[in-house]
Amino acid sequence: MFLSASWWILHRGWKKIAARVQEAVDEIVSSVPIKGFLNYQDAEQLIAKLRRRIEYDADNKPISYRSFMLPDTEEEELEFIRGAGFDEEYPTEKTSTISLRQLLDETKDFIDSPDFSQVLSSCLDEVFAIFDHHAFAKTLLPNHEPMGSSIKEISHAEALDLEQEKKVILANLLPTISRQAHLIIAGNEYLNAFAYIKELQAFSALIYTQYGDETSKA
Repeated sequence: MFLSASWWILHRGWKKIAARVQEAVDEIVSSVPIKGFLNYQDAEQLIAKLRRRIEYDADNKPISYRSFMLPDTEEEELEFIRGAGFDEEYPTEKTSTISLRQLLDETKDFIDSPDFSQVLSSCLDEVFAIFDHHAFAKTLLPNHEPMGSSIKEISHAEALDLEQEKKVILANLLPTISRQAHLIIAGNEYLNAFAYIKELQAFSALIYTQYGDETSKA
């Protein structure tokens, strides 16, 4: 039953995330003229502002993703249980078994931990590096080469590229950005990138060790 907790982010959590992203886009991107010109550094700065607005709160602290990923109250927990199809087995007066409640609480502790924030940051950095490569670098950098690691030093040749970077009307970039959005949903390169993130591998191993065989009992 615990594994069905993904129902929450698939049916409720994503809407909260989408609303936060929409607010950031309205606030930051709306000031950029649709026919205005952007170079590579402009595009990078725009994405950096969006990420800052979405991923951090007003006090410049990383936001909590707990309410996006799991039900946060007993009412929300009951909604998840019913939505996942367990309402017959777990009636209103017993919204969860002890094992399920324990697993949910432990998962929330993981989500609230500094380790989770670091792992999530690494995952987002990798995903945005892929997005940057396809959405901006290919179009705006004159001598762009296939992407390698998302973290590397800028070579002299790359520095010259930045000086000679092209300028493109924002409207002309939108089809490419839209195409990347669809590819993110479909998985492929973006999803495969997670397999090579060492921080995620270590964090996953920690969680699997912690839970042991508890998930099979909930």
